[in-house]
Amino acid sequence: DFTAGVKQPDGAGYSHSWAPSVDSRLGAQISADLTSQLSATLQVIAEQQWDKSYRPQIEWVNVKYAFTPDLSVRLGRTILPLFLISDTRKVGFASPMIRPSGEIFRMLSITSLDGVDVSYTFRADGVKNTTIAFFGKHDEILPVFNSIHANAGGIVNNSTYGAATFHIGYLKAKGTVPDIVATPVPAISALGDHAPISTLTLGASYDPGNWFASAEWVKGKADLMGRQSAWTVNAGYRLGDFTPYASYSRLKQDEPSLLLNVAQSTTAVGVRWDAMKNTDVKLQYERISARDGTAGIFANVQPGFANAPKANVISVAVDFVF
Repeated sequence: DFTAGVKQPDGAGYSHSWAPSVDSRLGAQISADLTSQLSATLQVIAEQQWDKSYRPQIEWVNVKYAFTPDLSVRLGRTILPLFLISDTRKVGFASPMIRPSGEIFRMLSITSLDGVDVSYTFRADGVKNTTIAFFGKHDEILPVFNSIHANAGGIVNNSTYGAATFHIGYLKAKGTVPDIVATPVPAISALGDHAPISTLTLGASYDPGNWFASAEWVKGKADLMGRQSAWTVNAGYRLGDFTPYASYSRLKQDEPSLLLNVAQSTTAVGVRWDAMKNTDVKLQYERISARDGTAGIFANVQPGFANAPKANVISVAVDFVF
């Protein structure tokens, strides 16, 4: 099955010839200024979960205190800002493409943390820098495992100069997977008990108006998944209400794991049509190639599924904001 994330139990392919569940999502966000320095944010998202339900999930719920316009602290559930487009990865209308690179975001399934982050913005020689330090915990359920718990901390920096943005981020975490800890094989069970995880991200984008381009590289290490690296590049050109675009992504297994090895590349082309002020329509074609004798990042892999298979995926999406 082709899915948009590790939390989805099935998708288009083996389970269904086509599947609206892959990209269907509804979200709402409320923000309130409680005082001149204190504010609160709540974001709720309904999308397919591990049990095939669409129960709304709280993605963000936090309070923010701004000591100065450039220095603030947030407490509660906040976005994990590790990637270049972390803030908007689930807002389809904000992206020219239907979905962000699966190869990049499969490197780390965590999207939010329950904890604290500190943000500081400073300017120098025309460059705006925003540095965020964060720490917290995360619990979730995935189709493959009953539960996962992680404690994580890290730091990111975003630098903006004119139409260019540069991003660097680093995360250090320890993850526990009870299902793996319960495995009777000591070499495997040890991998699921407070296993260290580290992720380094580098990204850049340039958007002067008529066209855009971006790239991101991720390096990850985890006992459960071994050493992996991934990168993606994409570009597009705006022609009135139409934006044709193309992208290429690659995920490599740099060091094998005892549990699961994955390698894959995806070539995508598509077009976005801004049909109305708050609505777009997108058509996208992808050629997905699993690599290195693995089944790639497909879900529900069946016995006899060929090594290094290839697949064609056609997607249509309508995004709207209100």
